[in-house]
Amino acid sequence: MLTIKLIRFFSSTTGALPEKEARKYFKDCTEGLHCMHTVYKIAHRDIKPDNVLFDVKWHAMMSDFGFAVSFEDDRDPLTGTICGTLPYYAPELVKPSDGKFFRTN
Repeated sequence: MLTIKLIRFFSSTTGALPEKEARKYFKDCTEGLHCMHTVYKIAHRDIKPDNVLFDVKWHAMMSDFGFAVSFEDDRDPLTGTICGTLPYYAPELVKPSDGKFFRTN
C-alpha cells in the first residue's frame, strides 16, 4: 500500500490546508482512534502529525503504534507511564509538583 506522511505532505505544499480538507483528515483519524479504543481497547499514546499517513485515495490513518497499550482489563490506559513525543504531551502530564510548567521546543 502506498502511503504519504502528513508531515511530508504539508512541507511540500504552500499555504494552509483548506479547513474542509483538514476537517476530513481529522475525522478520519478520530474515527480510527475511536475504533481502536472502543472495539480493540487500544490506546495509541503518541498522536502527532508524523504518525498520520494517507493512502492512495487520501484517507488519513494513524500509524506507529509502538507506544500503544491494551486496556482490556479496565486498567488505566496510560498505565502510569509517560511516553510519546514531548512537544505533543498534554500539559497535565508534564506539570511538576511546584505547579510551574517547563517549555518544550
